[in-house]
Amino acid sequence: MIYRFFIGGNIGTVTKGNLYTVINGVWVPSISSLQLGHNGTTWVPDNTIRYTLTGADYGAIVSALSGTYLDATSSMDNFGNFDRRSGGDAYWSDDMVVEALNIVLNIIDSSAAEEQKYVVTFDVFTGSSGTEDFAMIKIGGEWVRQ
Repeated sequence: MIYRFFIGGNIGTVTKGNLYTVINGVWVPSISSLQLGHNGTTWVPDNTIRYTLTGADYGAIVSALSGTYLDATSSMDNFGNFDRRSGGDAYWSDDMVVEALNIVLNIIDSSAAEEQKYVVTFDVFTGSSGTEDFAMIKIGGEWVRQ
C-alpha cells in the first residue's frame, strides 16, 4: 500500500508505503522493508548492503597484501586508511582498493549470492582525512567495482 501522509507545518504531505498482511483478520504492517533502485527504465528491488570498514578489516588487508604492497600496507597498518595521494610510495590505486575490498567482502560475506551488491565506505588520506565509497557487485564469484 502506498499513501500520502499529512505531517503538517511547512512539510505538508509525504508519500509513504508498506506491505501489509492479514493475520487473524487484522491488517498488520510488514516488519521488513523493501529497498528499491531505478535501473534506467523501471523501479526494481535493490538488495545493496552498505558496509563501513572496521579496524579488523584494515588488519585483514594488511595481513593478506603486505607481501604484495609493502609500502601501501605499511602505511595502512600505521594510519588505518588507504593513502590515495597518487604518485606516493604508499598510494592505493583503484585496482588495489578493489583487490583489498575483495579480501574483506570474502571474509564478511563468503557465501554471497551472484550479483549481491555492496557499497563499501573506507577511510582515506588525500592530504587530509576523509572517506570514499566503492560500489561492488559479485560477478562470476569475484567482487568487481560497479
